[in-house]
Amino acid sequence: MSRIFSALARNRVALSSTVFFLTAFIAALIFNGFYLQYYSLAQLALFGWLLLALLHGYHRHHTIVITPLTIAVGLFLAFLGLSLIYHPVPYLGVMNLWWVGVFALIVAIYLLLPEADSSWRWNLKLLLLAVVGLALWGAVEQLVYGVSADASFYNKNSLAALINLALLPLAAIYLAGENKRLRYVSGPVLLLFAFVLGIIASRGALLAFALGIAVFCFLLWRQARRR
Repeated sequence: MSRIFSALARNRVALSSTVFFLTAFIAALIFNGFYLQYYSLAQLALFGWLLLALLHGYHRHHTIVITPLTIAVGLFLAFLGLSLIYHPVPYLGVMNLWWVGVFALIVAIYLLLPEADSSWRWNLKLLLLAVVGLALWGAVEQLVYGVSADASFYNKNSLAALINLALLPLAAIYLAGENKRLRYVSGPVLLLFAFVLGIIASRGALLAFALGIAVFCFLLWRQARRR
């Protein structure tokens, strides 16, 4: 009986994590830089998710281990905080802090919920599926209708940024090659993402893509040397 209750508790945490993730992601897509009510909803969902992670981590005695990743995230948050000092429009600086700083929240949630790996895998699949749909939408806009590849966003740069966020994790899945069927699917999706980035031709997104690939290749090289 105790095993059943333990399994239910784990599934409840995983289900709650997925609900918080989907709420934040969908609200962020609708926000689009203008609708502040959805911006607030996304932030509330992320803080609710963080509270769930803190409570779960407290009961399971989980802590955030100091690693190069956590140090980098801390320095990133410190940089965002210091940027408020010289920001010409303070309230926009605060919004930007919360907007960009949610990256640190996601890292903290992941470190506090190591047992919810199943929900993270599902969340990644849902994210990739949504980005594939948006990338196809943008490609059709550009190639068929001859308009800017914005998809549901205000401008094409936002779509390119989202594709960049999804592209590197998908590349890691493809190179890991643990599941052949998943590799056959991820390969064409990688080509789609690279193609849409190419037709968008956003200099910032292409620079971020190049830097991400450089870091990714460096990590692969270090891993190969250890073996």
